[in-house]
Amino acid sequence: LARSLLRKMKADLSWLEDHAYTHPTVDKTVTALIETDSGNIRIGFFSQPELAPEHTKNFIKLAKEGFYNDLLFHRVARGFVIQAGCPETRDRNKLNEHGTGGPGYRQTPEPARFAVNHLGGVVSTASGPEGESGSQFFICLEDTPQLDKKYTPFGEVVEGMDVVETIGRVQTFGQDPAFRESEMFRNLNEHPTKDIVIRAISIWRNGKIVDGHDWDASIVGTAWSTPEAEAP
Repeated sequence: LARSLLRKMKADLSWLEDHAYTHPTVDKTVTALIETDSGNIRIGFFSQPELAPEHTKNFIKLAKEGFYNDLLFHRVARGFVIQAGCPETRDRNKLNEHGTGGPGYRQTPEPARFAVNHLGGVVSTASGPEGESGSQFFICLEDTPQLDKKYTPFGEVVEGMDVVETIGRVQTFGQDPAFRESEMFRNLNEHPTKDIVIRAISIWRNGKIVDGHDWDASIVGTAWSTPEAEAP
């Protein structure tokens, strides 16, 4: 009996060693710099090319086209995630449409959806009921295992996690008594009461901005004016 139990323990240990979770490494050669009016966040993409190649390409493509410029972090769920990437947020007067938009197409899930855990700092793609995604993305404020196998992560914060955490503490409509009972803001519980603006997302390689990156300054709002510049 003892030998049988020992064999079973060894088999179980061998299985655990073979199936132990290993978080993917992040390539810091190519990064994305998210410039916000709350500070800068730099993300790296997973080194293993098979994990989320199309999601990575899509994010880089949209960033280089200026798609994310002047958009908002429209969702802040404390202790959970911050979310951005909806083009409807460019219109500040249509709050109830924030979080509903995309680039006009959907991507199917990739292996990272089932292979990568949503640890704190992981960048993942917000998606529909079948896991399909477009332009919206979120950053995990802490480990969120309830999201595992539901969304496709494609990168991780390598600099500026303090900025992510600062954004994660901003006040939302649901936390403000002045708005909590308002019919107009009833469905905006996790929408910040002040704009958290993405000024631009640029792509960098080996510490230099990628050639060809450009954005249309005409679409950028007042967030480009720093508090120091606005001060009397």
